[in-house]
Amino acid sequence: MSAERPNYEYVAITHLFHACVGDTVHSMEETHQKSKIAKMAAEKRGNAERSRRYRESRAEKGVPVARDVDAAWSEASSYWMARRGATAPLHPIEIMKTTRIILEREGFEPKAAATAIAVRLASRTQHMMPDHVPSLKLGAIEYIRETRTGPWRTPMSVIVALFGREQP
Repeated sequence: MSAERPNYEYVAITHLFHACVGDTVHSMEETHQKSKIAKMAAEKRGNAERSRRYRESRAEKGVPVARDVDAAWSEASSYWMARRGATAPLHPIEIMKTTRIILEREGFEPKAAATAIAVRLASRTQHMMPDHVPSLKLGAIEYIRETRTGPWRTPMSVIVALFGREQP
């Protein structure tokens, strides 16, 4: 049995092709990858620009967006903790009123600020799900979902003690 001879002509043509065109193919792939990245970057810039215009239009109308409400709520909570001490109870109504005043101080319309606070603090459907933490109807420990990154690091006894109490 004789061994098959390689097709030297095919090998030579293949080597010649890669020598002449190989770099071009590689650079075409690089160019395609770069254009793909450039397209993604342009899309990201477009989204950021749209978001900026949205926030600016809301601010012109005197309507705060969620980040404004969150920042004001944080400041109000901090104020009341500084005033009463870290161990004193915080009263949500006082924090809400203080948040509205902070938003007014920042240039937002009082009525729009009050509405934005109410929307931001509205009850959320996931708080009624027994497998969600925090939940108003916390279920059995074995049904509680893991965190986005895996198992809970906080002991379940702490979670149940905090969220598992009967609600009034």
